[in-house]
Amino acid sequence: MPKLTTFFDDRVPMITFDSGWIPTISTQDDAAGYYWDGTFTSTPTDNATAQLTFTGTSVWVYGSKRVNHGTFTVEIDGTGATTVNGYSPMSQWQQLLYSNSGLSQGQHTIVITNTGNVSTGSWLDFDMIKFETTVGDDSGSWLTSVIQDTDSAFVYSGSWNGDAEPSNAAFFSQGSGHTTTETNDQVTLTFTVGDVIDLYGTVGPSNGQYSVQLDGGSIQHFNATKPLPQYQMVIYHESNLGSGNHQLVVTNMDPMELSIDYAEVKTASTSSGEFGLCKTSLTPGIAAGLAILAFTTLVGLLSGAYFFRRWRKEEVDAYRNAAKPFDLMPAPHKIFPYDPYEPHSAAITSGHYSDIPSLSYNANESNSHSEPRPSFAQTHSGPASPPWSGGQQNMYSAPTYVATSEVATAGGSQYGGRRDDLAGADDQSAADAPLLPLAPNRRADSGPSGSQGQAQRKQSGFAEQARRAVTTARKMSLVRVGPPPDYNYTQ
Repeated sequence: MPKLTTFFDDRVPMITFDSGWIPTISTQDDAAGYYWDGTFTSTPTDNATAQLTFTGTSVWVYGSKRVNHGTFTVEIDGTGATTVNGYSPMSQWQQLLYSNSGLSQGQHTIVITNTGNVSTGSWLDFDMIKFETTVGDDSGSWLTSVIQDTDSAFVYSGSWNGDAEPSNAAFFSQGSGHTTTETNDQVTLTFTVGDVIDLYGTVGPSNGQYSVQLDGGSIQHFNATKPLPQYQMVIYHESNLGSGNHQLVVTNMDPMELSIDYAEVKTASTSSGEFGLCKTSLTPGIAAGLAILAFTTLVGLLSGAYFFRRWRKEEVDAYRNAAKPFDLMPAPHKIFPYDPYEPHSAAITSGHYSDIPSLSYNANESNSHSEPRPSFAQTHSGPASPPWSGGQQNMYSAPTYVATSEVATAGGSQYGGRRDDLAGADDQSAADAPLLPLAPNRRADSGPSGSQGQAQRKQSGFAEQARRAVTTARKMSLVRVGPPPDYNYTQ
């Protein structure tokens, strides 16, 4: 079984100090913070003693070496006193003052006695003690079980406050503890299979004396009175209990507080991994049942994993194959073979009712939204052929332009009527005159009469229908029909 190392601070009740010792805290010595857990117990008195009974094979004593310290002796089991010098010109804390690793496994008592020194000083500071115990061989391990004060393993007799938590319950393990101030109140802890028992409680100025009896043996007395309250402190420790049932009885000896927090039971294993009384082997029937259970569990896990993966694959496939109503054809694709925003050139051919020469138009020649009106020499008439029409004339026709010099008397009209006899004029003033488009939707009685007026009115109706169609298409933002927007049919 393994080795167990136990640390005891100077405040644990199992270490007994006689009247010559002074519990010291930070308010009494500025150097207290350098000691283990911030406390130590010191004495300037010659022959003052400190004593501890423990079970183990090794022990170590820690304290400080300071300029006002002298000598002391350490004695184990009443024999072999060793003298130790605690003087140092420079203060040193948590120093190893004494050690002994050659003890036989069993119970031992260590006694520390202050002897002082006239030339240096007479102080002795005790900080902590450590001891080691071995149960069986060294190849095993420890199993620790924690028993809370509310567990049924604790049986309280007397006036314990089990139903009401103490006012300082927050400092107890898991926020619960049992406290009594009545003399002779008892608590009994019963546990099975354990080699080491540690009972935890509180120490402080309101705590008093109590007694402990283990398995009906001798009664031991301890004192929990300390200058400051300390919680979750070991108030009893014993090892090498052996296997079997154990019973621990704690009795309050004073009309002062006795507080119980929890207990730790440590059980050591053998080199084969056995703990305590658990040494029986499994019967063939139980072993077979466990094997079948393990096989069934494995098959169930594998089957579950297989069906889960299959279900997951179906879910993923269903998601990937789901209909996507807005993804009608694979990208990239084009709805229209012609990009209406792509720069292009188009030639406007001559119309079917005018002898004015045709005009070439390039959409890239100007960045303005409307093309400048051409001179009279560049006038044109007749329907225009959009670049996507393949040169075929249709209803989307360019307007007919006339010179402003002609808009006066031609046909008696002021809406853009023109005289055919001026079509070939080479007069420079007429050629430089601005052009005006024929007005759309002209009333029947406002234009030229005869077949020529009827043709012009029909052509104007076609132009108005084309203009409305283009406007509607542009508002719907579907596709631009006709030439780029910088060429205006209507002015």
